[in-house]
Amino acid sequence: MPVCLIVDDHDDTREGFAEYLHVSGFDVLPAASAEEFEAMIAQRRPDAIVLDLQLPRVDGWELARRIRRMPELKDVPLVAFSACVMPDERALAEEVGFDLFLAKPCDPDLVVRELRRLLAERGGDPGGA
Repeated sequence: MPVCLIVDDHDDTREGFAEYLHVSGFDVLPAASAEEFEAMIAQRRPDAIVLDLQLPRVDGWELARRIRRMPELKDVPLVAFSACVMPDERALAEEVGFDLFLAKPCDPDLVVRELRRLLAERGGDPGGA
């Protein structure tokens, strides 16, 4: 079962997507902040990361930069998840190291499909098909 770490400071969003991903065959690690994310990865390496861009204290942009500098996470699929969709943000997301940019609100089935696709492209376990 692939491990997906979802980082979002909005409880409803984080918990809703965590539950949907779990039912869809993912082992989910939920985090509400960069600090919680760092505590999670100290214990377990995720196979994929879904990251909100609007986080308190350390935003998703900075957290993505940190992730891409970590040797153990630099190749893990990284999905940007944001309600703020300005035209230049998609280009910046790619530059920072995101593999995909999804706009909120987002169909949970799309998130599952895209995570499976990204994992399969990297030769990882895409989870239940």
